[in-house]
Amino acid sequence: MTAYYITHRVTEGDEETMNLYSSKVNATFEPYGGVKIVRGGDPECIEG
Repeated sequence: MTAYYITHRVTEGDEETMNLYSSKVNATFEPYGGVKIVRGGDPECIEG
């Protein structure tokens, strides 16, 4: 089954809490063979 996980990182808020959350995200998809195919960068909205 194909699944997608899309996130948007907000720059406001508690950085310490966000870093803790970010450090645990991989554990939610790695047991199922999930991988990141794009991370970071400067996205360009071309539609929507």
